[in-house]
Amino acid sequence: MHQIIIEDHTQIIRVKFSGEYGLQEIIAYHNDLLKIELPEKILILEDYRNAEPVLTSSDMDKIIQLSKETLKVNKIFRVAFLNDSPKSIALAQVFEEELNSYTFTHKAFSSEEAAMEWLTAWI
Repeated sequence: MHQIIIEDHTQIIRVKFSGEYGLQEIIAYHNDLLKIELPEKILILEDYRNAEPVLTSSDMDKIIQLSKETLKVNKIFRVAFLNDSPKSIALAQVFEEELNSYTFTHKAFSSEEAAMEWLTAWI
């Protein structure tokens, strides 16, 4: 399950995942994100701290392709990936290797303070 909240004062999009999540949950998240009127520079805090990924390598390939499609909205994304499990950290590293570019920067964090500092440095 995921929940999206936009902070009024920073416009950071907070996404909180809970429980087990798989490919269908990630697709739902991307679809929900694209329904929002997004600014030119998009700052996202994805919080996976109380969530457990249930993803295959095939699912990861599909998520990477989906993310590349999402990037075609001609916006600049900066995404902090907040996690507390080795599996989530490994997934974040895959995204960093596959997707980081001028228009998309993705970085893993274990502390919310460090993640927010990295995101707000862009405001």
